[in-house]
Order: sequence, then structure tokens, then C-alpha cells
Amino acid sequence: KQYANAASLSDENAMVALFLCLLKGIGVEQNNESAFEWAQRLYDRDSSAGRYAMGLCLSDGLGIKKNVLSGKKLLRESADAGYVMAASALGTMLIKSASHTGESLQRCLEHFEVAAEGGIARANTRMAQLFCELQADGWTQDIERAKAYCDQAIQQNKDALAQIQLATL
Repeated sequence: KQYANAASLSDENAMVALFLCLLKGIGVEQNNESAFEWAQRLYDRDSSAGRYAMGLCLSDGLGIKKNVLSGKKLLRESADAGYVMAASALGTMLIKSASHTGESLQRCLEHFEVAAEGGIARANTRMAQLFCELQADGWTQDIERAKAYCDQAIQQNKDALAQIQLATL
């Protein structure tokens, strides 16, 4: 409710928070149509946050016809402008892709590094995943590096997933 009140006053951070709450069903009933409406409001502001929100909607077809290429383009524009949540989203999209190459995993790592430097602890957890779970030509597992990224995530915000991952390494 607080996000909705602040969002209605055009507070961009609150608008993004409300968008994500509606998108993921955090504290409210999940509602892709309402999430898309907030993404559209953000996008109409011509901001990095707007490109991020609309990029997510387009990539997943949430409230709008799915267009992965256009969604990734908006996310790249947002990430290039320094919006760390977009960098994290791009890394996540790459890590979830069906096939991996050393080059694609390196791009993924670069996106997560930007996000981690911007304070997104889950990006450190994702980097740990890169080094302990995924394999590709030109990419080597590195358990010690994975442990270091888990430690960083735990120090940033007590990321439970990082704690579990570290315990299993």
C-alpha cells in the first residue's frame, strides 16, 4: 500500500517496487496486467527504470505480446545507462538460456559484476552458480571463486540462497 501511495505521486523507485510486487505477487495478488500498466507509466517517463520494466514485460510477454529481442534491447539500453537491476536481469536471461559458450558465460559474468557492484546481492549468488554449476568450452569450474562470491552475497544481505550454496560447496 505504501508503494502504491508513493507510486501515485510519481516516485520512480516506488513505481518500480510496485511493478515488481505486482509482477511477482509480493505482498499483493500477482497481476501481470497491472504490472504492465506500471511498466508503461515508467516507460512513458523515458527513464532507465522504464526501459527495464518494459524490457521485462516484452521479454516474458507480460501484459503485451512477447518480443524477446525488443525486450533484451530495452534491458541492454537500461543496463548501459547504469541501471543495475537491468544488468542483473540480462545476466539471469543469459544464464537461463539453453546453450552456453565460454563467451556467453563471460557476458553473463560481466552483467552480474555490474549488478553486484550496484548492491544486488543475488548477483553474487548467480556468479557463484556460474563457477560451480555451468560448463562450456572455454569456461572452467572454479569452486574457490564460487565460494568467494557466496561469501560476498552473504555479507551484503544474508542471502539465504548463497548460504545454502556455500554449504554445499
